[in-house]
Formats: sequence, C-alpha cells, structure tokens
Amino acid sequence: MFLYTPSSQYPCADQTAPEIEAYYRAVQPGSEVAIRETHGGMLRYYLSTVDKLNRGRVYPIGHQSFFAKSGSMCSAPHGQCSLVVPTAAVKAFAEANPPNYGLCYSRYVVAAPATLEEARAKLAEAEDRLQQLQRAWDNYSGNNPNKYRSSIKDAQTDVSIWAGTVQRLEKPD
Repeated sequence: MFLYTPSSQYPCADQTAPEIEAYYRAVQPGSEVAIRETHGGMLRYYLSTVDKLNRGRVYPIGHQSFFAKSGSMCSAPHGQCSLVVPTAAVKAFAEANPPNYGLCYSRYVVAAPATLEEARAKLAEAEDRLQQLQRAWDNYSGNNPNKYRSSIKDAQTDVSIWAGTVQRLEKPD
C-alpha cells in the first residue's frame, strides 16, 4: 500500500511564504500563476495567468481570487488551495500530471510509473485490493451498513486511475 506523498516531496516544498508573497506582489495581468490543490491525498497544480489585480488580490483566469500576501484563496483562506510560485519543477509536475488524468487523486497513488509494465503491476495490485475489500464486505455480518464502503470507494478510484494510466501509456504517441 502507498502512503500520502509527504509535503516535503512536493515540487514547491522549498518555497517560503516571503518568496511567494514577493512573486505575487510583483505580478501583472498576463503573468503566469500556479495554483496548488491538496485534498484527500491528492496533489494537483493548475497553471494559469493573471486576469486582474485588485486591492492585494490576484484573480487567475478560471479560478477564484487569492490574497497576494499569503497566497491563500480569498473564499477559504484556511483551505487546501493556494498560490505557489510557478517554478520549473511545479510546471513539470503539472504537465506530467494533468488534472483530467488525476494520477494523484487517491491516497494510495503517489506518482505515475515510468513504464507500461509498472502501470500494469500497479493496476493488478489495485484490483487485488478491491477484490479483498469486496470479499470482506460480503463476509461481514455486523450491523454497520457503511463498513468498508469508504475503503471500497478508494480502491475503485485506484483501479480507475491505474486503468486510465495503462490505457494512456498503451496509446502510441
């Protein structure tokens, strides 16, 4: 089983609050922005450009407003979505893990495998785990109707993620 990706391994882990503030205080409309979203074990980066600036707020195209000082989202300042500096490492991670494939959505998926064989092995592991959980649910005789449901949903997500990864890697470029 894989664990959550430690925050020390994020591509933006070395960025400090003063660096992020300095970058976003200096941006102009049309400048590049990177939005980091962490939720439920997933890590996603969205790349966008600044639409407008207003009273210490940054408005990226296609996203809500963010405070330039802290990088946090204006509507949920203590939430899991914030601005980071769009460094080469952040851009590379965003391009390697586009949001539509969701390679980091599950807490059991850390990163995309390098080869098709590795992806197939991960898919087989995820399918085995799903089958084990479904058997455990079938054999459960307790009175909790939600027993194993969240674990089964996580396993189903893993299977769909790895199946999509295998399918994507099988396509010729």
